[in-house]
Amino acid sequence: MKREFIIGTIAITAIGALIFGLFYLKGENILSNNRVFHTTYQSVDGLVNASPVKISGYQVGVVTNMKMNPEDPSLIDVSFIIDDSSIDLPANSVAILASDILGNKSLDLRLGADTRMLKNGDFVLAQAQTDLKGMVDEQLLPLKLKTEELIATIDSTVTTIKTIIGENTGNLNESFIGLRNAIGSFESMSNRLDTLIAKQSSRVSIIFGNVQSITENLKKSNEAITNVIANAQIITDSLAVVDFVGTVEGAKEAISQVNIVLDAINNGDGTLSQLINDSTMYNHVNLMLTQATTLVENIQDHPNRYLQFAVFGSKDKGLKLDSRNERALRQFVKKDSLMDKWK
Repeated sequence: MKREFIIGTIAITAIGALIFGLFYLKGENILSNNRVFHTTYQSVDGLVNASPVKISGYQVGVVTNMKMNPEDPSLIDVSFIIDDSSIDLPANSVAILASDILGNKSLDLRLGADTRMLKNGDFVLAQAQTDLKGMVDEQLLPLKLKTEELIATIDSTVTTIKTIIGENTGNLNESFIGLRNAIGSFESMSNRLDTLIAKQSSRVSIIFGNVQSITENLKKSNEAITNVIANAQIITDSLAVVDFVGTVEGAKEAISQVNIVLDAINNGDGTLSQLINDSTMYNHVNLMLTQATTLVENIQDHPNRYLQFAVFGSKDKGLKLDSRNERALRQFVKKDSLMDKWK
């Protein structure tokens, strides 16, 4: 009887140890005051039982169970425990399905600010965090699509080029021959240019020397050129001060007056107008001047025919003259006598 009791006690102890070990391996401590919470995700890829449950990186529990939602098979129900009795979860807390750089999944609890606390068995809001692979895929997907479009475009372009080359092989050959000839002509021209430069190197040196001399002369004449520019500036400043507008207005007024005088001469009936426009008056005046000239010349040649006067107090004869006209006539007679003697 005693032996059987010992065997039974050992068996019960072993079974209890086995159960405790199984729960311990799952991350559950059946001897502690654990609280169970539930949440739901659309995907739990990488999350397993015993995955850690953390708050700000500190582990406070483990995932205990995962199963498909009986109402919606596209959702996965996840159960986890918190084995620290001092930690309370506000009602608006969130369970974030997170992943580290190695792809290991965990539940990160982000505590809310609600004053109401969740109780054992309550549901916690769920949120999935994109892992590194997901972020890389999200960034690379547009690049992948663009690359595929580019490859398709390149394939189409290569096909088109092949078609064009296939249809124009003869023309391309002719083009390459023409290009080869052009390169040969360019090479020949380059050789000729080198030969010409070699032959004319002395002249080129003289030209550069002349250019250098010109630049030196310009450098020496820099002060004179500066003075010329300064004088030109002074002249332009002086011209800017001149009242060109007033001068032009005065010239316009003078031209207007001249036009009036010319119009009066052309269209008027005065003596000057008749002298210019009427040849009759010109002919009369010309005839009168001719006759007067002839008379004067006759008087100069023979003054005694027309005037008689006493030179030395003799009795007056002929025309009576006043003293001024008589003096003028005497001087005229003396000059005429001297001219006769000179002749």
